[in-house]
Amino acid sequence: MTSKTLEDTVDFIRGITFKPSQLVALDDPSAVVCMRTKNIQKDLDESDLIAVPTKLVRDPNKELRPGDTLISTANSWELVGKVSYVGELGYRATAGGFIGVIRPKSHINSRFLYHWLNSPKSQHLLRHCGRQTTNISNLSIARFKELKFPDFKAREQRRIAAILDQADAIRRKREQALKLADEFLKSVFLDMFGDPLLNPKNWPVQPMNSYLEELRYGTSTKSYATAAKGSTPVLRIPNVINESINWAGLKFASLNEKEVERLRLRSGDILFVRTNGNPLFIGRCAVFNDTRNATFASYLIRARLNDGAKVLPEFLAACLSMPSYRSRIVKVATTTAGNYNINTKNLGGLPIIEPPLQIQQKFVGVTKALHDHVTRLEVDASNAEQLFGALSKNAFLGKL
Repeated sequence: MTSKTLEDTVDFIRGITFKPSQLVALDDPSAVVCMRTKNIQKDLDESDLIAVPTKLVRDPNKELRPGDTLISTANSWELVGKVSYVGELGYRATAGGFIGVIRPKSHINSRFLYHWLNSPKSQHLLRHCGRQTTNISNLSIARFKELKFPDFKAREQRRIAAILDQADAIRRKREQALKLADEFLKSVFLDMFGDPLLNPKNWPVQPMNSYLEELRYGTSTKSYATAAKGSTPVLRIPNVINESINWAGLKFASLNEKEVERLRLRSGDILFVRTNGNPLFIGRCAVFNDTRNATFASYLIRARLNDGAKVLPEFLAACLSMPSYRSRIVKVATTTAGNYNINTKNLGGLPIIEPPLQIQQKFVGVTKALHDHVTRLEVDASNAEQLFGALSKNAFLGKL
């Protein structure tokens, strides 16, 4: 299979620079939407847009066109090279200074190019085109242009792009189903209990500490991917995701007997993320409902309910996962060296509504039924992801 350099395949167009004082309203007659790094998601995120006046977009080539691909050129190392496809926007738009526009030349299919740029192998290559400066990696355009692009004929590009588009649509449907399941559960919560902070149903309210036997930090002992003789599984931040415990990427630590006993998780314990560089992750939580032996790391906090608690762990976790409560947790978090933190004092002082236990039990029943459904969806989503990855890999090797 032959290849060409990206320099022979695409035009790379740098984004514009501007001052915050030069921004205009989106409905201004002279407004041109300016995409930023935050808009570069799996799909182009158009939920939070800013605009600049037309006079700042002097070069007409800097206006976005359907078929362009946006790329993050200055970001953290793991995010530099991230791409989004530009479809029909319905408004004038350009790219900001920390992103670039990749525009295919006439003989290149835009969807084929996007899928190639977004493939795991290409993303790895793009990250390594970055030059690290402090906490930011800057994409080297010279290195980018030297990357090798598969030289398929136009008809073959269209065929491969169509197959990958179909596979991607299946993958996205699975992901959307998971998102809808989460939104459904939050709707059920609001219907049964109301917003947990506004408390429109006037439930009794107590500080979370009043329901707890303890709030405890985890171990700071270093953990490893390989289990040594006598080592103990340690759950970490990546294991607390989507309001559940994910056992993927489990690590192990050699702890003494007293520490194992002190940190061993029991069914009904709640794990909270206590520190992270992303404020949206602070206070993220999940109920541990398992019989497996496990402890937890120092970046997590364990909440254990006392015997007389008038709240169920699943209800408490759901309450703290509601959007209004997530905002409250971020407000009480502190910042240190770029990390957001929540401590046991602030966590324990959060106000918790106390509906009757029988209503909570009804909600937990809905939660468990939905969890079984979500588990099946997650298996489907994982299979779809693996299928897409295999198709993508074979496609660009000319084996599809």
